[in-house]
Amino acid sequence: MAARIGIVIVMAALCMVPSAERSNAHAQAGKVSWALLEKLGSADADERDAAVADVLKIGKDAAPALVDELGKGTPQSRCSALLCLEKLEDFKTAKSVEFFLKSAGTMDELLYAIKALGMLGNASTRQAVKPWLDYKAPARLDEKTAGWIAEKSRETEQGLVRNQAAETLARLGDFSGVPVLIDGLDSNGWVRRDAHIRLMRMTGCKVDFGYNLGTSRKERSAAIGKWKKWWADGKSKFKPEWTNSHKVFDVNKRGG
Repeated sequence: MAARIGIVIVMAALCMVPSAERSNAHAQAGKVSWALLEKLGSADADERDAAVADVLKIGKDAAPALVDELGKGTPQSRCSALLCLEKLEDFKTAKSVEFFLKSAGTMDELLYAIKALGMLGNASTRQAVKPWLDYKAPARLDEKTAGWIAEKSRETEQGLVRNQAAETLARLGDFSGVPVLIDGLDSNGWVRRDAHIRLMRMTGCKVDFGYNLGTSRKERSAAIGKWKKWWADGKSKFKPEWTNSHKVFDVNKRGG
């Protein structure tokens, strides 16, 4: 009986090793417990938000554990880790986020990673982001899904990722993606709403040309034509609204 109990105890201990090793590694890397990392991937949005707040209290010491999570976590925990890295503004993690971007498996991961690079990246990061202006979404839906729905889903994913890449590049001092946002104004409802919000943010709501999300395509086309002329006439001297207020906009001063 004693021998049997001993075997059970040993087996239980062996089963716990991976979790224990992971917990210890994260604790040493940045005082981020395994339990806290688990909460970053919680299905409960409030619990995730609380976990992000707790990580941010730890500060940049949490960065190694967050970078590690990009390789080991769930899609949701990876998105939360990317959000934390963005808010911590640890420029040294930019290369890790660039590397993750190459293998991001979901639209949300792509969006969070590209957005984080707008905060963390420097001038060299532009080359990692630029290809996403031409992103082609893969077919991720079940083959039984109606073709029209699948097509609209891919169109939305492509548009949102391209829009985010355009804004991130602008935050890195490269405005070659602005025409992508303007073209996005003629896309489906989700994409054109997103493109409009980003253009308004970029221009400080000082430019609009009467564009209205809910009007007919013909009416929107007139406003889009004015947007295109605005860009053609002023792109050489364009400065986004945040250049005067964003504390890390000068990408040449960023590390990484």
